[in-house]
Formats: sequence, structure tokens, C-alpha cells
Amino acid sequence: MKGSLNLRLIISSSFVLAAFLGLAGIALERAYKEGTEQALRERLKIHIYAILSSAELDRDGRIQMPESFPEARFSSSGSGLLASMFDQNGELIWRSKSNIGDNPIRFENISTGETKYPYLKSRDYPAGLYAIYYSFVWEDISGREHNFTLAVAEDAMSLQSQISGFQNTLWSWLGTIVLLLIIVQAAILRWSLKPLRIIARDLKAIEGGEKEKLDDNYPKEIKILSGNINVLIDSERSHLERYRNTLADLAHSLKTPLAILRGCSEGELISPQLKSTLRDQIDRMDELVEYQLKKAAARGKKRLSSPVELLPILDKIIRSLDKVYVAKEIQWEISVSRELAVFCEEGDLYEIFGNLLDNACKWTKNKIEISVVPEGTDGQVMLSIADDGPGVPEEKIEEVMSRGVRADEQVKGHGIGLAVVNELVRLSGGEIIGTTGPLGGLEWRVTLPRK
Repeated sequence: MKGSLNLRLIISSSFVLAAFLGLAGIALERAYKEGTEQALRERLKIHIYAILSSAELDRDGRIQMPESFPEARFSSSGSGLLASMFDQNGELIWRSKSNIGDNPIRFENISTGETKYPYLKSRDYPAGLYAIYYSFVWEDISGREHNFTLAVAEDAMSLQSQISGFQNTLWSWLGTIVLLLIIVQAAILRWSLKPLRIIARDLKAIEGGEKEKLDDNYPKEIKILSGNINVLIDSERSHLERYRNTLADLAHSLKTPLAILRGCSEGELISPQLKSTLRDQIDRMDELVEYQLKKAAARGKKRLSSPVELLPILDKIIRSLDKVYVAKEIQWEISVSRELAVFCEEGDLYEIFGNLLDNACKWTKNKIEISVVPEGTDGQVMLSIADDGPGVPEEKIEEVMSRGVRADEQVKGHGIGLAVVNELVRLSGGEIIGTTGPLGGLEWRVTLPRK
């Protein structure tokens, strides 16, 4: 999966945090609403008891109410606190002064001693009314029992405003807390993941050749990882060194017997036909040994040491070739920036440039152009080597990069140089293309990675 580990952790943990606090907010909101409604019911019940304590029953069994109550809202029109009393037949026998106009409190037949908490709707009260109905029996002085139902209702607007205010405050605080926790959490995650960023930076420094191995100052959780990486780096380097030494020993061991065989083939006791056969087979063995050793020594992309500058390598090769082809008086036109470098084995670069420049010297009349420039935006360089020789037909360019094939069979060589170049460039993650150059001869364009 692509993307930042830190970002994924922040997003996932923030989602969990927001979901948890969201559910907690819903639970608190519901608990507050239920608690507020329960408190309202208790207040309504207290109003019932207060009205009953102030009421009296006359000799005729009629309820007598005082002019005023301890709760002043019963006496104030539009206060939102209403009261009504019904007899056993459902007839309205009393209502508070606050309950004027269309009475929203309707009679409900409930059992004696029962308490009911309905929600009433009314045109005069858009938010509705929370109500309590209480049925009771009152015995007059003559011992007769009278059934009554007392109802008290309160406008729901004040309760809803209270709940709405709590909700706004609750979600404002929870939103602020979530934001602060996400910021703190991001800081904690960044601090916690700092060792991983450090080890990534150190690995990049090893890639660039700035460090030999990882440090030992990481947390214990990733010390094992850094130790294993260091072991892998040391193993790769030692393996490469042993491999090169073994190849060098093998080359030396094989060259000596071949030289002896070549000397024996020149003896007078051997027939001319056998001499020719021996020379051909020795040349063939020499060719195979050289090709396979060069191919095996190719290591491809170089990632555990510093980048190699191109200009010094080209200068050394050109000075050597000038001595070999001094009779041609070759004119070199070189355009290479000293800062350009690639991640590739230095020995591989000598093989690539040496073979290409040697071929150019063989075929050129007297002029060779060399240029190395950055290629594209993905960290590559392109080497161009062009000569003014006869060139190679387009259809034969791919063929000459095959092992053992030469453009001109009369020119000395085994035909493996370009095959080795092709192999090395491919292993290095680059590309080689042959075409007709600006000087009329063959031009090789080699693209190599800079990182």
C-alpha cells in the first residue's frame, strides 16, 4: 500500500476518536434529555400536590380553590403553566387563570390513584405541552366520596430551548476537544515515528555513499531490524569482494593453460590442418572465457557506495586510446559536466565506455564526439558517442550487439564487446540504442540511472 504511514495512522485514529466522542455525545445528549424530562415530571407532580393542598371541598362536594397559589404562574395569563380539574363525569369544574381561551387540557379517564404523563398538542403552544394527570378520591364531611382528575401542563418550549442550548454547548465542546486531540495525537504519532524517519534517512545516506552502515542509537524495537540490515550490507559487500577475487583467480588460472596450448599448436610436429583446428578452438575457448567472466563480473545497479563521476573515467580511457590509435590523429569533441555521476560499478563503466570508444576508434576516420547530459526528470543521464566512420545499417545494429557477431569480419576482435556492453547496461537499469549519428557514422546512446 502506498502513502504515508503517519497519515494513515492519523486518519484511522482520528476516525476512531471522532466516532467514540460522537457516540459519547449522543449518549450524553440522550441522558440529559431524559434527565430534564424526568425533572419536569417531578415539578409537575409537585404542582399537583401544591394545588391539592390549597383546595377545599365544601358541604355540597364542590371544589373550592383559592384566588392565588404559591406558584404565581398559575395566576398569570400566557405563563405556559396551566391547570384544570375534572369531575368523575369528565366535566371541567375548575381551571387556573393562566388557562384561558381554548383549553388544551382534555379529560382522560384514568384509574383512581393513577398518574399519567401525556404529551399534549395545541394551536396556542406550537412546541406542545408536557402534562400530568392525577386521579384521586375526596371524601366530604358526610362520608360521601367524590372522584376528581387534576391535570397540570407546562409549555414544552422552555424545555426544548434548554435541551437545544445543552446540545449546542455539548457539540461545540466535543468538536473543540476532537480537534485538540487530533492535533495532540498527530504530534505524538510524529514523535513516536521519528525513529523510522531517521532509519529511512540513514538508509538513503548509505545509498548515496555518505555512510557505511546504520547507527546503533535506535529504539530497542527496531534495533534488531537495523542490526539485520547492517549484516545484510556487510554480507553483500564481502560477497562482492569474494566474487571478484574468485573471478580474477579463475581468469588467471584459465589464461595460462590456454597460452600453453596456443604455444603447442605452433609446433612443427603438428600438421597444418590440425594447427588451424587447434587455433580456432583455442580462440573459441578464449572468447568464451572472456565473455562469461565479464558477464559474471557485472553487478548491475550500485546502491551501497558513492556515485561515480563520469568525466575522470572518460579522460583515462581517451588518453589510453590516443596511444593505441596515434596514427589516426583522432579529434575528440567532449561535452561532459564534471558534476554528472551515476550509481554503477566503476569497473562496469570502464567496460561500457572502453568498448564503445574502442569501436568508435576502429571505425572513425579522424573525429569522435562525446556528450553526457541529464535525461528527463526521473534521474538519468544519456551518454552519446558518435564517429564519422562508415556506420552500420539500421537493420544490423541489434545483430552486432549479440555475442560473437562483428560488423566487419575482417576487423580484428571476438565480437563480444558490444554484447558485454549490452549486458552491463541492462543490468544497471539503463538502455543502449544505436543509430546513425550527426557525423554520418554510428552513434551509440546509453542511458544510465543517476539514483
